[in-house]
Amino acid sequence: MEKVLVIYYSKDGHTEKFAEKIRGMLKADIHKIEVEDSLFNMPHEDFENWAQKQAQKQEWPKIKDKPLNLAPYDTIFVGSPVWWYSISMPIVSFLLKTDFQGKTVIPFGTVGGEQWIGKFFENFEEYAKNAKVVRGAVYEESPLIDKKITDWISGLE
Repeated sequence: MEKVLVIYYSKDGHTEKFAEKIRGMLKADIHKIEVEDSLFNMPHEDFENWAQKQAQKQEWPKIKDKPLNLAPYDTIFVGSPVWWYSISMPIVSFLLKTDFQGKTVIPFGTVGGEQWIGKFFENFEEYAKNAKVVRGAVYEESPLIDKKITDWISGLE
C-alpha cells in the first residue's frame, strides 16, 4: 500500500484501539471523527434508546469540522462501531459530506457480537460516494483481536 489514512469514530474506545493498530502496522496517518452533540456522552442505556430513534428518523449528528485533505492518500480505512446492524451515525454524517473520488476505501468496525453485523458493509458502500470499496473487517473484542487484525491487514498488502 502507498500513502494510507485511517479515519474512525469511537464512542467507547474499541474502534479507536482497532484504528491505532492499523495505523501502527501501516505507518498511516490517523484522523478521529468527533461529534458536536454532547448527548453522545450520556450513559450507555439512555444513549442506545435515543440514538436508535435518531437513526430510524435518519437524523445524523453534526460532526466537528477539522481540516482533512484526502488528496495525498491512496488508501483510506474508515472505522466505525456497529450500531443496530449498520455503521454508526457519526460515520454516516462523515460519509455524506465526503467524496472519495479515486480512492480505495476499506471499512472496518467493532461489534458486541458477530450476529449484529447486519448490513454494515452494504450500508457503508451505499454512503461512500465515488469510493472503490474493498471488503473490510468487523471484529468483536477478544483476546485474539490483535492477531485477527494483523492477519487481516497482512492479507490486504
